Amino acid sequence: MKMPIKSKPARWRLTAIAQWFSAGAGRTITLSSCTASSLIFLSAAVHAAAPVPQQTGDQHRLYDFAAAGASSGYRLYVPQSWAPGRKLPMVVILHGHSGDENSPFDKATGDLKGIVQTSAEKYGFIVVAPRGYGKADFGNTYPIPDRQAFKGDANPGSEQEVKRNNDLSEQDALNVVELVSREYCTDPQRLYLMGNSGGSMGTLFLAAKYPQRWAAISASDGPVEPSLYPFEKLKGLQGARILHGELDTTASMDAMKEIAQKIAQQGVDTEFLLVPGERHGTAWYRELPRTFEFFQSRVKRSQVSMSMAPCTAGSIVG
Repeated sequence: MKMPIKSKPARWRLTAIAQWFSAGAGRTITLSSCTASSLIFLSAAVHAAAPVPQQTGDQHRLYDFAAAGASSGYRLYVPQSWAPGRKLPMVVILHGHSGDENSPFDKATGDLKGIVQTSAEKYGFIVVAPRGYGKADFGNTYPIPDRQAFKGDANPGSEQEVKRNNDLSEQDALNVVELVSREYCTDPQRLYLMGNSGGSMGTLFLAAKYPQRWAAISASDGPVEPSLYPFEKLKGLQGARILHGELDTTASMDAMKEIAQKIAQQGVDTEFLLVPGERHGTAWYRELPRTFEFFQSRVKRSQVSMSMAPCTAGSIVG
């Protein structure tokens, strides 16, 4: 028996039209029968009914960084295992002093080439690298130890410029964490922070300033002055992995080791590793799979508010 065909409700028709219109974005479309008011209404419906779907894989992103008066970039990798409704852990990687958001992903060479992408896929982490602002190390205000070869920029600019760059670099990192957390509904109890060289200093700075955000951290080949660092603020971390390349002559191994010891004194499960045969920019790449394994077993004991807008995906922890 043939069932009568019922006409679709107006809401369904509008959604279907909106989806068709959205699919045609980027092409010239002539709708001579539409009035101006109809086009305005249709445009609003498109934005409401047909959002751009979240993507997986390696992505280059831009967002409007209003405080800096310009757009800023970030690099993002989302494993193929992600799906709407699945809350994956996220790792934030801070680049070194002269790098950008692409450096952590692209600077590995030889047998380590692509290690960030392949490790993110293997261990099921969303990985994001913010750009920061200028040469500021993601807001870090702690000095470099005198005992190491690299002492920082010879001419960093005026005090006012340095403060502005620091503030904007810190804010950029926080903006990117919020953007990705909201879009992909990442698990706030499994948010991890790591960085090498200047990114290590940024990691230590942001870990002390926002300790409630991170489940665990990893800092490599980039110490701050241990005598001036507030180690007591890290007591809530579930873990810290501190690395130094055996052949690194740029950063101070002694200072990195002291940092690890003093973090451990706060009751934080801490590992220090001198990575055999590796240099200033290679030790963290070589150890990345072990660092991700370290992160996997560290989960915050209680969820805390991070003043973020609600995420746009679902709520199944994966």
